[in-house]
Amino acid sequence: GLADAGSDPAKRTDAVIGKARSGVTFTPGPEAIEMIEAALPIAEELDDADRLAALYVQLLTVRNMQGESYLIEPYHSQLDRAYALVPHLSDEGMQASLQGMMGLAHRSADEYAESIVPLTHAVSGLAKAGRLSEASFDASMLADSHATIGSFEEAKRVITEAKRLGVVSGDPNAVAVAELIHGRSLA
Repeated sequence: GLADAGSDPAKRTDAVIGKARSGVTFTPGPEAIEMIEAALPIAEELDDADRLAALYVQLLTVRNMQGESYLIEPYHSQLDRAYALVPHLSDEGMQASLQGMMGLAHRSADEYAESIVPLTHAVSGLAKAGRLSEASFDASMLADSHATIGSFEEAKRVITEAKRLGVVSGDPNAVAVAELIHGRSLA
Protein backbone atom coordinates (compact mmCIF):
# COMPACT_ATOMS: atom_id res chain seq x y z
CA GLY A 1 0.00 0.00 0.00
CA LEU A 2 0.92 3.65 0.28
CA ALA A 3 2.67 3.16 3.63
CA ASP A 4 4.86 0.39 2.17
CA ALA A 5 5.91 2.63 -0.71
CA GLY A 6 7.91 4.90 1.55
CA SER A 7 9.45 7.95 -0.07
CA ASP A 8 10.15 6.38 -3.48
CA PRO A 9 8.01 8.48 -5.85
CA ALA A 10 7.63 5.68 -8.42
CA LYS A 11 6.48 3.20 -5.77
CA ARG A 12 4.09 5.78 -4.27
CA THR A 13 2.59 6.48 -7.70
CA ASP A 14 2.25 2.77 -8.45
CA ALA A 15 0.56 2.24 -5.07
CA VAL A 16 -2.00 4.97 -5.84
CA ILE A 17 -2.66 3.46 -9.29
CA GLY A 18 -3.16 0.01 -7.73
CA LYS A 19 -5.38 1.33 -4.96
CA ALA A 20 -7.46 3.32 -7.44
CA ARG A 21 -7.85 0.32 -9.77
CA SER A 22 -8.90 -2.03 -7.01
CA GLY A 23 -11.02 0.43 -5.08
CA VAL A 24 -12.85 2.30 -7.81
CA THR A 25 -16.13 0.62 -6.85
CA PHE A 26 -15.51 0.75 -3.08
CA THR A 27 -13.86 4.12 -2.49
CA PRO A 28 -16.23 7.10 -2.47
CA GLY A 29 -15.67 9.35 -5.49
CA PRO A 30 -14.39 12.48 -3.74
CA GLU A 31 -11.93 10.44 -1.64
CA ALA A 32 -10.59 8.59 -4.71
CA ILE A 33 -10.34 11.83 -6.70
CA GLU A 34 -8.39 13.50 -3.89
CA MET A 35 -5.99 10.54 -3.60
CA ILE A 36 -5.35 10.36 -7.36
CA GLU A 37 -5.02 14.13 -7.84
CA ALA A 38 -2.44 14.22 -5.03
CA ALA A 39 -0.34 11.68 -6.95
CA LEU A 40 -0.44 13.56 -10.29
CA PRO A 41 2.39 16.00 -9.45
CA ILE A 42 4.55 13.10 -8.26
CA ALA A 43 4.02 11.25 -11.55
CA GLU A 44 4.71 14.46 -13.50
CA GLU A 45 8.04 14.86 -11.68
CA LEU A 46 8.95 11.28 -12.59
CA ASP A 47 8.54 12.21 -16.26
CA ASP A 48 6.86 8.83 -16.82
CA ALA A 49 4.05 9.19 -19.34
CA ASP A 50 2.73 5.66 -18.72
CA ARG A 51 2.32 6.20 -14.97
CA LEU A 52 0.80 9.62 -15.50
CA ALA A 53 -1.66 8.25 -18.07
CA ALA A 54 -2.63 5.39 -15.75
CA LEU A 55 -3.46 7.93 -13.03
CA TYR A 56 -5.49 10.03 -15.44
CA VAL A 57 -7.44 7.00 -16.66
CA GLN A 58 -8.36 6.10 -13.08
CA LEU A 59 -9.22 9.72 -12.25
CA LEU A 60 -11.41 10.12 -15.32
CA THR A 61 -13.09 6.78 -14.65
CA VAL A 62 -14.08 7.91 -11.15
CA ARG A 63 -15.27 11.29 -12.47
CA ASN A 64 -17.28 9.53 -15.17
CA MET A 65 -18.86 7.22 -12.59
CA GLN A 66 -19.97 10.36 -10.75
CA GLY A 67 -21.71 11.63 -13.88
CA GLU A 68 -19.05 14.10 -14.96
CA SER A 69 -18.35 14.52 -18.66
CA TYR A 70 -16.19 16.33 -21.18
CA LEU A 71 -18.67 19.20 -21.11
CA ILE A 72 -17.54 20.33 -17.65
CA GLU A 73 -14.32 21.14 -15.83
CA PRO A 74 -12.05 19.73 -14.57
CA TYR A 75 -12.96 16.60 -16.58
CA HIS A 76 -12.40 18.43 -19.87
CA SER A 77 -8.91 19.74 -19.12
CA GLN A 78 -7.85 16.49 -17.42
CA LEU A 79 -8.89 14.41 -20.43
CA ASP A 80 -7.13 16.85 -22.77
CA ARG A 81 -3.93 16.50 -20.69
CA ALA A 82 -4.22 12.72 -20.65
CA TYR A 83 -4.93 12.55 -24.39
CA ALA A 84 -1.82 14.64 -25.10
CA LEU A 85 0.21 11.79 -23.57
CA VAL A 86 -0.94 9.23 -26.18
CA PRO A 87 2.03 9.66 -28.56
CA HIS A 88 4.45 9.27 -25.62
CA LEU A 89 3.03 6.04 -24.18
CA SER A 90 4.76 2.68 -24.50
CA ASP A 91 1.60 0.79 -23.49
CA GLU A 92 -0.54 0.39 -26.62
CA GLY A 93 -3.54 -0.66 -24.54
CA MET A 94 -3.30 2.57 -22.56
CA GLN A 95 -3.02 4.56 -25.80
CA ALA A 96 -6.16 2.87 -27.08
CA SER A 97 -8.01 3.40 -23.80
CA LEU A 98 -7.32 7.13 -23.89
CA GLN A 99 -8.30 7.31 -27.55
CA GLY A 100 -11.56 5.61 -26.65
CA MET A 101 -12.14 8.04 -23.79
CA MET A 102 -11.62 10.97 -26.14
CA GLY A 103 -13.94 9.47 -28.74
CA LEU A 104 -16.63 8.96 -26.11
CA ALA A 105 -16.07 12.53 -24.87
CA HIS A 106 -16.75 13.85 -28.36
CA ARG A 107 -19.93 11.77 -28.46
CA SER A 108 -21.07 13.23 -25.12
CA ALA A 109 -20.63 16.68 -26.66
CA ASP A 110 -22.70 15.63 -29.71
CA GLU A 111 -19.56 15.83 -31.87
CA TYR A 112 -20.17 12.52 -33.65
CA ALA A 113 -17.97 13.17 -36.68
CA GLU A 114 -15.07 14.13 -34.36
CA SER A 115 -15.51 10.90 -32.39
CA ILE A 116 -14.80 8.66 -35.37
CA VAL A 117 -10.99 8.94 -35.62
CA PRO A 118 -10.19 8.38 -31.93
CA LEU A 119 -12.77 5.57 -31.62
CA THR A 120 -11.41 3.87 -34.76
CA HIS A 121 -7.89 3.93 -33.29
CA ALA A 122 -9.24 2.75 -29.94
CA VAL A 123 -11.05 -0.28 -31.39
CA SER A 124 -8.01 -1.54 -33.31
CA GLY A 125 -5.61 -0.82 -30.43
CA LEU A 126 -7.79 -2.44 -27.79
CA ALA A 127 -8.36 -5.51 -29.97
CA LYS A 128 -4.62 -5.79 -30.60
CA ALA A 129 -4.00 -5.51 -26.83
CA GLY A 130 -6.49 -8.33 -26.19
CA ARG A 131 -9.00 -6.06 -24.45
CA LEU A 132 -11.87 -7.38 -26.55
CA SER A 133 -14.77 -6.38 -24.34
CA GLU A 134 -13.62 -2.75 -24.27
CA ALA A 135 -12.94 -2.91 -28.03
CA SER A 136 -16.48 -4.21 -28.61
CA PHE A 137 -18.01 -1.39 -26.56
CA ASP A 138 -15.99 1.28 -28.39
CA ALA A 139 -16.86 -0.34 -31.73
CA SER A 140 -20.55 -0.15 -30.83
CA MET A 141 -20.18 3.55 -30.06
CA LEU A 142 -18.22 4.01 -33.30
CA ALA A 143 -21.01 2.32 -35.28
CA ASP A 144 -23.55 4.60 -33.62
CA SER A 145 -21.45 7.66 -34.52
CA HIS A 146 -21.30 6.54 -38.15
CA ALA A 147 -25.06 5.98 -38.21
CA THR A 148 -25.73 9.36 -36.58
CA ILE A 149 -23.85 11.19 -39.33
CA GLY A 150 -25.48 9.10 -42.05
CA SER A 151 -22.66 6.67 -42.89
CA PHE A 152 -24.91 3.62 -42.66
CA GLU A 153 -22.79 1.17 -44.65
CA GLU A 154 -19.77 1.88 -42.46
CA ALA A 155 -21.97 1.66 -39.36
CA LYS A 156 -23.17 -1.81 -40.46
CA ARG A 157 -19.60 -2.98 -41.02
CA VAL A 158 -18.47 -1.68 -37.63
CA ILE A 159 -21.46 -3.07 -35.68
CA THR A 160 -20.75 -6.50 -37.17
CA GLU A 161 -17.19 -6.19 -35.82
CA ALA A 162 -18.53 -5.01 -32.44
CA LYS A 163 -20.73 -8.10 -32.20
CA ARG A 164 -17.84 -10.38 -33.19
CA LEU A 165 -15.53 -8.80 -30.60
CA GLY A 166 -18.23 -9.10 -27.96
CA VAL A 167 -18.79 -12.78 -28.66
CA VAL A 168 -15.07 -13.56 -28.73
CA SER A 169 -14.57 -11.62 -25.47
CA GLY A 170 -17.14 -13.79 -23.74
CA ASP A 171 -18.70 -10.67 -22.21
CA PRO A 172 -22.49 -10.83 -22.54
CA ASN A 173 -22.71 -7.11 -21.76
CA ALA A 174 -20.54 -6.27 -24.76
CA VAL A 175 -22.78 -8.38 -26.99
CA ALA A 176 -25.88 -6.75 -25.50
CA VAL A 177 -24.57 -3.24 -26.16
CA ALA A 178 -23.75 -4.16 -29.77
CA GLU A 179 -27.22 -5.63 -30.23
CA LEU A 180 -28.82 -2.56 -28.65
CA ILE A 181 -26.91 -0.16 -30.92
CA HIS A 182 -27.68 -2.33 -33.93
CA GLY A 183 -31.38 -2.32 -33.13
CA ARG A 184 -31.51 1.37 -32.29
CA SER A 185 -29.35 2.80 -35.05
CA LEU A 186 -29.42 0.33 -37.91
CA ALA A 187 -32.66 -1.66 -37.80
